[in-house]
Amino acid sequence: MMKYRQVLSGAVLAGALALPAAELVRVDFSREDAAQPPRSTGYVPGEVIDLPTGLPEQGARIVSGALELAFPASSSDAVSAWFGAWNLESSGRVGISFDLTVAAYRAPSDGRPETVLSAQLLGDQGRNIGMLTFVSEGPEKGIIQWNPASGAPERFGACRVGETYSFQINYDPASGAVEVTRQGGKTARSAGAGALPFRQFRIGSGWAVGGRDGAATVRVGKVAVRDAAKGGKAALPKVTAGPKTPPGIGEWDGRTQQAELKGPYEDRLQQQIPFGCTSYYLTPWRAYMDTHPASRFGRIQAVNWSDLSAPESEATMRLLAEAGFRSFRLEIGWGHFDFDDESQLSAREVERLKLVLPLAKKYKLRPMILLNAHSGGPCPRRTVPVELAAAAPAGARELRLKGGFAPFRTGRTGLNNQEQWVAFPLITGLVPQPDGTVLAQLSAPLNRAVPAGKAELTELKYAPFSGDVLEDGTPNPEARETVDGWCRYVKHVTCAVRDILDSGDPEDAGFDVEVWNEYSFGSQFVWERNYYRPARKFRSYPAYAIAGKTTADAEVQAEIVLPLTIELVNDPAMRLPGVRVVSGFSNQRPWDNGSEMWSGQAGFSRHYYTNLDCSGTWHDSTGYLSAATENPDRLRRPPLDAQGKPGKGFVPELRFSLPESPCFGIKTEFMIRDMQPFPGPWAHHHRFSHPGTGKPALLWETEFNTYRRPFAEFLEKAYGVKRGDPRLQPVLQAVAAKALVRSFVFYCHKGIDTLFVFAVRNGEDEFSILPEAYFRALARNRYQLNDEVRRAAGPQIAAASNLNRLLGGAEPLESTRRLTVRKLVEHRPRLVFRGDGTAAAPDRFHRDDFACLPFQLDASSYAVGFYVVTRDLLHGWNPQLDLLDPRRYEMPEQRFDLTLGNLNGTGAKLEIYDPILDRTFPVRPLAASGDALTVPLPTVDYPRFLIVREKEAGPLVGAPELKRTGPDSAELAFTPNVSGQAEISWGAFPERRGGGSVTVSTEAGRRRTVELNGFRPEYGVRIALRAGKLAAVWPQWDHDVAGVLEFRQTGGNIAKPERTAFLPDFAPEARRIAAVKPDGSWERDGEGFRRGGARLYRVAGGAEETAALLPVIARSDRRNAAMVEFGGIPAWLVVYDLDPTMHPDRKNHAFSYLILPGSNGNWIVEVPEKSDRKIMEALLKTVTLNENE
Repeated sequence: MMKYRQVLSGAVLAGALALPAAELVRVDFSREDAAQPPRSTGYVPGEVIDLPTGLPEQGARIVSGALELAFPASSSDAVSAWFGAWNLESSGRVGISFDLTVAAYRAPSDGRPETVLSAQLLGDQGRNIGMLTFVSEGPEKGIIQWNPASGAPERFGACRVGETYSFQINYDPASGAVEVTRQGGKTARSAGAGALPFRQFRIGSGWAVGGRDGAATVRVGKVAVRDAAKGGKAALPKVTAGPKTPPGIGEWDGRTQQAELKGPYEDRLQQQIPFGCTSYYLTPWRAYMDTHPASRFGRIQAVNWSDLSAPESEATMRLLAEAGFRSFRLEIGWGHFDFDDESQLSAREVERLKLVLPLAKKYKLRPMILLNAHSGGPCPRRTVPVELAAAAPAGARELRLKGGFAPFRTGRTGLNNQEQWVAFPLITGLVPQPDGTVLAQLSAPLNRAVPAGKAELTELKYAPFSGDVLEDGTPNPEARETVDGWCRYVKHVTCAVRDILDSGDPEDAGFDVEVWNEYSFGSQFVWERNYYRPARKFRSYPAYAIAGKTTADAEVQAEIVLPLTIELVNDPAMRLPGVRVVSGFSNQRPWDNGSEMWSGQAGFSRHYYTNLDCSGTWHDSTGYLSAATENPDRLRRPPLDAQGKPGKGFVPELRFSLPESPCFGIKTEFMIRDMQPFPGPWAHHHRFSHPGTGKPALLWETEFNTYRRPFAEFLEKAYGVKRGDPRLQPVLQAVAAKALVRSFVFYCHKGIDTLFVFAVRNGEDEFSILPEAYFRALARNRYQLNDEVRRAAGPQIAAASNLNRLLGGAEPLESTRRLTVRKLVEHRPRLVFRGDGTAAAPDRFHRDDFACLPFQLDASSYAVGFYVVTRDLLHGWNPQLDLLDPRRYEMPEQRFDLTLGNLNGTGAKLEIYDPILDRTFPVRPLAASGDALTVPLPTVDYPRFLIVREKEAGPLVGAPELKRTGPDSAELAFTPNVSGQAEISWGAFPERRGGGSVTVSTEAGRRRTVELNGFRPEYGVRIALRAGKLAAVWPQWDHDVAGVLEFRQTGGNIAKPERTAFLPDFAPEARRIAAVKPDGSWERDGEGFRRGGARLYRVAGGAEETAALLPVIARSDRRNAAMVEFGGIPAWLVVYDLDPTMHPDRKNHAFSYLILPGSNGNWIVEVPEKSDRKIMEALLKTVTLNENE
């Protein structure tokens, strides 16, 4: 596409800056004032009118004040002009006026009528609102008709070639109603298909011109799009009734003036939660406190890239770089490669990479390339046209095709629109019939009927991942072909990125790789069983093994692609130095850890989203928690109480809606296990875990955000407004900025290496870090990133930029001087939730959720983050204020007196910085000494920073280096920054003592070398550098790999998810069903039965085979399994309530399974809703259960 101004020399859009406020678009083709800038709206490539490349050669020109478009033979739908933009906003009814002329027309040689042109209204995501069409009735005339998105077409009467017709279209986005008037003629009205914002008006060639051999020339002029509300909206009425608030939350009792935190601030009890247990009280992130180099923050800020236009991409990449973002994630799916030549990416994908990757290099953002096989296009594929000789009903296992279709491979080719993935069911066999038709056998019953006539199949280049030997011993070579195809995909993608990015660094190709994305989102291709019903069984699978680790026992055999990808990327012949490979198979499960990684694997990633839950219900980790809403299953294994013991049934009442929720004990899958610097109850999980290489796993969150849509929906309902109302944006953006600041600071400090926020542009009331106002301002300013555009980028980017300015550019430090919290006092204590008055379940206060997050800026300076990690980001601290007032959700300042140790407080300079307000506040110490400082902190519910500048540099261990000098000896060298003494100890890892010790004097800046005698292979070393009352210890944590020379290979197989843990096999003595006999209300559905949305079928095997059919759940999903009984026959009732944000490819998120024991497998009743025992009992009354054949 090219900009109109570039295509038509001298002709520009008129009067852009002088347009009335009510006018969204005006195009006057009679003006040729090149000094007038175009009216910009942000659509690719950014002008209000877009024309295809090469259009001048096709005959576009200005004629008599109109734009003339030639629709030549074979132009099809490629020739069109677009007015407006996908992000164009109107504040009310929209009026579109234009003149239209069919200047010339050549009828097709076959004489059949055809649609010559269309004038179409488009809404969000290109959805059709309706279109005017000119349908030919010969070489000189035709008819004009209005074709609404829903409803019957309506004719306007005759239209003659050469005559000009004026039209006025009025559209109501709130209702979808359309009124179309031809000047001097009739008016057509259509009710529309519901609310849909108007975005664009398109004039284009019709469906048939060029499809045969017709041609036409049309002219369009005087195009105007007006906002009937004249650019403004009335203020909304005041509403103060917010979401349900638990009693007493955030309140002071009116008596207690201050209270000290009991016990140590760093309390290892907080993470003593065995896997499978939970706790309302234990807070794992309080188990430790690091002091990180502030420069660590320079790699935390990352983002998932969104497809933007070229000028938008340039400005946005620069904006992100200015704000401190250093990485972005970009998916290049297997399906983007050509079917016939799988070394070739699609032209569109090549164009995208050639746009984005050079910008990444220019602005120094490191790409994270996601390798994936999303089931909507899992691998190279092509379309196969066929014609069905007869209709096929739902449940059919074969299709009758007319002969003569192009050859395709069975087992890889299937139907579309039968499931949420392509090529389902697969065609497994073709049987020619005497009448010339071909019987196509299917891998599974049809989910819905298929009519006779033309259809399209999808042929996949490769079959879904499967076993290489079937249960009966038959080889299945397609399994290895798929694995080999993936390897070729990896080679072609990584080489393409390497060559286009061209980092210029011989030591670093400049990007990283993530293998796979979320089992719960489009991952059907990893299991062949998703395509076969019943599933085929295999004796063996393609396997990979190295250093005692194998995929042979992996729960998902397709995970063989992870070690194969690692091996390829690390192969020197690939010329990919510095490229790190992380596992995305781990996105939504807790099992992965550094100890059991593959050799050469850099780390693993998580996708633990949170959301602003305004509901009155509890969803296991978000929402309104109380005794009435808590999941009874959790109470069967009582949550641990405040003392770390099984509780007695107490359930607090509070709302849980915060970005840090994955680090609380409320869910057994809390992330702190892999972030904490020491092992916990799950021994393989901690920050320094590694597979015997001495290289700890990187823990990345490659997708993360706090989902805003539930809050937006609450506001829309409260004010009676439609989605997208711009008056909601200020409060949504303010809350999003607070969540983002909390996320970046908290997760960076607690141990995440890089946090990829989702996403640059993905619904400003959902996930976007940039509001649509930014893109409008960018377009208005001709895509120049000036101060106006930066201001329009909103509070999220502003806050990120402020954080980066404070921390991201700090001096790199090889080690730090770790601070400690000696005392914490809360003034006028505020309640987090009420307990029951016992020591096991006491009241909880803000001091229990106070976060102290020290970063060291240089040898004498610290930035200590501090805030209350409030459980509810939407708590109404100021309930008298309107719901749309961001101040309503701002926690009033609360004083905490914090005493920090290992800090020279005497003569230190202090101030407090607020990254959201971008303001600095003075503060005076309450007490100061040579090794401590007590400061009163005005604390809120997002990180502020206490900036401490000591009067002189404190001790730091510089450039520590350990090397072996003999079988039983080693040499340690380091450079102290101050004069003092160094206490050095060595011994068995991780304690590093018992083997020997020595104390040496040090001189500032002078290299010190120490011989370590009796230093065994399993030993580690530690340095404690002391100067005055201060000490710097290297390494800070026992399990740190620094100061260790040799490590044992841990080996071990892939951690296997306990999919069936919640669903054990039925007892051998349990009564079992041999056969079922549904009544007439059920209809046959393949090998099972269907009754409305309910299905009844049998699964061969036991609990493992049954669980394999159940959904893979994400952390925020809710699943309840309970044992029930029907006439003495035991059954499992499993009810799912899936989080829509984690399963966007599912249409239905609530469903239930009743699992009954059979004499040969299990019988399943599946219902597409949340069901209880009574509903299932009523359904079973229509089925006879026979215990005998």
